[in-house]
Amino acid sequence: MALPQSSESVAYIMYTSGSTGTPKGVLVPHRAISRLVINNGYADFNAQDRVAFASNPAFDASTLDVWAPLLNGGCVVVIGQNDLLSPRDFQRLLLEQSVN
Repeated sequence: MALPQSSESVAYIMYTSGSTGTPKGVLVPHRAISRLVINNGYADFNAQDRVAFASNPAFDASTLDVWAPLLNGGCVVVIGQNDLLSPRDFQRLLLEQSVN
């Protein structure tokens, strides 16, 4: 079964606290992610990028952390909490994984 594809299709739902403090779902289309991370005019992402990811995926900045490297041929290195909380382990992981 072929599904219709469009840059306007919803890629994911981001939840914000809104002005009321009650979580509110915002539909994020594929085009918004592409605009943010591909040929954006302010950052050059490429296949050599190895980006450390330690953000909460519910945080909107995680969109850049995840999709910038992946949509440009790079790699996301997920940092576990224990490594993040230990400066020695964090440094070791960054070096071992060639995070740049």
